[in-house]
Amino acid sequence: MSSTNTTKPHVLMWARESAGLSREEAAQASGISLRYLTAIERGKIAATRPQLSAMSAAYKRSIVCFYFFEPPQCGEPVRDLRTQVTARNMEQSHDVEVLIQDLLERHALLKHALAHEGCVPKLDWIGSTHTSSGAKALCDQLEQHLGLDRIVLRDAPTLEDAFLFMKQSMESLGIAVMISGHVSFHHAIMPARLYRSFSVIDPMLPVISINENLPIADWLFTMIHEMAHLLIGESGVEGLGLDDTEDKRIEMFCDDVAAEFLLPLADLQRLNIATLPQSSQLQRITEAATAWKVSPQTLAFRLFRAGLLSETVWRELFEAMQALWRQDFKVNREYVHEKLHALTEYDIRCLRLGPVLLNATERAIFTRAISATEAGKVLGIQARKVAALLAHAYEARTS
Repeated sequence: MSSTNTTKPHVLMWARESAGLSREEAAQASGISLRYLTAIERGKIAATRPQLSAMSAAYKRSIVCFYFFEPPQCGEPVRDLRTQVTARNMEQSHDVEVLIQDLLERHALLKHALAHEGCVPKLDWIGSTHTSSGAKALCDQLEQHLGLDRIVLRDAPTLEDAFLFMKQSMESLGIAVMISGHVSFHHAIMPARLYRSFSVIDPMLPVISINENLPIADWLFTMIHEMAHLLIGESGVEGLGLDDTEDKRIEMFCDDVAAEFLLPLADLQRLNIATLPQSSQLQRITEAATAWKVSPQTLAFRLFRAGLLSETVWRELFEAMQALWRQDFKVNREYVHEKLHALTEYDIRCLRLGPVLLNATERAIFTRAISATEAGKVLGIQARKVAALLAHAYEARTS
């Protein structure tokens, strides 16, 4: 994967100025010499990743902000990208950096095309509530917006069917749901330990992206977690990512919303886990997790958070379940794609991109708001394949 840095000098200058720092003050705070900082902001040299990390700390902005195409417009909130990538992982993994940069570039291209249409409605529910409302109230709003609840999902024949049902419900609201485990044309596997998901909080084109390499039993929970972020309009990235106390609070709150949606306290209490011998607890948790369309690890942690499982027992069970998962898990995308009814190359691409992005790209090409080359960038494919992919998507949509 290329290691070329493609940050924009005027964006780096905006980040410094919006932090209220002169160039001299920024040089002192970041430890970058004034001569180098001046050259970077004038576009004469590219900032290295260590330099970007130093600037991130000095400007109190996520390193992700440096990859914006343009600075946010006046009055536009900076917290428009949410990612479950820690500052530590951002520095350690260039692949994660590139993946987020890639998504932002694709989003910016398509948003520009949509703005060219001039008639794309903004979703007024984005950022319409606050964490002070509580997880239960936010859960109720999610059910209202989605038009479904946990009972509908649990009644789905399989976990994959429940995921597709939730995905379709979110897409009907105008959310672009993407499944991605690599960056555009690159095919390096992106481990789930580096990132699980992230989202772009934008009333015109909200995006949720899930790491394809995350166990599929966690996809449903992760999607709801991300939609909670859309509702509160909070990125949790401002400053130093998850190393920041406020970001941790927001992450935990969105976890609580997803848990309330899928695993309410009353259901947990009916399991009577505490009354069982430890040898039987793992079996009960695994059976309930399968029925409730979540991973056993997620259910066990929810029980621990609810005070229904001691920390000692939870850690022992978690290790046992992790060992069992590692034993059974195989990186078998063909199996997952088959379960999600994606049998051909174009089926898989349509699944990963989703109808919101595909339809918006098709409209943008029709109105000549973007070229075939730009459409290829948005869709993560070569320009010569764009027409065939969109034709396949149209056929699947109308058949």
